[in-house]
Amino acid sequence: MAKNTVNETERMVVTRVFDAPRELVWKAWTETKYVMQWWGPKGFTAPFCEIDFRVGGEISLLHESTGWTGVLEWW
Repeated sequence: MAKNTVNETERMVVTRVFDAPRELVWKAWTETKYVMQWWGPKGFTAPFCEIDFRVGGEISLLHESTGWTGVLEWW
């Protein structure tokens, strides 16, 4: 695995306020069954999702379009 060379001045923080309990927001971002329900652009589904929260972990998402045939996108 490549060494992380990003220094503190290159980090970006995005803030958003949700009108929901903290526990529900955490589940929406960390449990795959919820992420698959909201992630992606309008008109797309996310039929596959894996999230590894360990240091150096990754997230894998498959997007499918319900309006276009043959469009698959991995994130």
